[in-house]
Amino acid sequence: MDDQGGTSMLRMLTAALLANAAIHPTNAAAQAAPAAATSHDALALELAQLGQPTALFVEGVLMGYDLASMEQKPDADAAEVEKEFPGFMAKVQQRGRAELERLMTERAPGLHRQLADLYAANLTDPQMRDMMAFLRTPTGLKFVRSMMLSSSGANSAEDLKLTAEEVAAENRAAASETMKKLSGDEWLELMKFATSPAGQANRALAEKAQPLVATSMTAIMTEFTKRMEPITMDILESYIKAKAD
Repeated sequence: MDDQGGTSMLRMLTAALLANAAIHPTNAAAQAAPAAATSHDALALELAQLGQPTALFVEGVLMGYDLASMEQKPDADAAEVEKEFPGFMAKVQQRGRAELERLMTERAPGLHRQLADLYAANLTDPQMRDMMAFLRTPTGLKFVRSMMLSSSGANSAEDLKLTAEEVAAENRAAASETMKKLSGDEWLELMKFATSPAGQANRALAEKAQPLVATSMTAIMTEFTKRMEPITMDILESYIKAKAD
């Protein structure tokens, strides 16, 4: 993967992680009132899982991967291989998508634990309950889902490393795009939450969350790139063998 393709991929993955992915509106079980938490830490983990459901987290990342794959232009070496073995790049992208899905599914529980630790250390039980209540409203669902699917291209990393400042810029741009999609009533409901004690606590927590997001996404991209190297070679060898036969 060249720098341009890697940068585009990192940007898309970042956008997916920046947002608190919504509970799917048709999932009645997910929208049911939560059972009383047995402890402060359990409540924090519940909030983390509610804000980043594994299935939707993975879905958002894969949507970003698909978009980045369409935008990515192969470097000279990849173009030469594609010329000799038509379909090579499509096969790499297909295998890459499957590997990324496995990787994100593996990493989701760890992300939940990191977020839960952050919430537990900085939020009260009433604040976390109020946040979860907002996430379950139609406006909350719409806002976080739109955030998950928004990407501005603010990230300019060239070495697959993401900084907290780039995370903040991406988050602001995604929020700006999301706000354009809200109706007047939805905007008022969002502002009501944002100015509440829970909303203000959530906003104050953003600065502490940015380094966590940056570190998580850099680690994910590093691991994904590492996994793709043998996969790419395996695909190339299969094409060479098929041609020789």
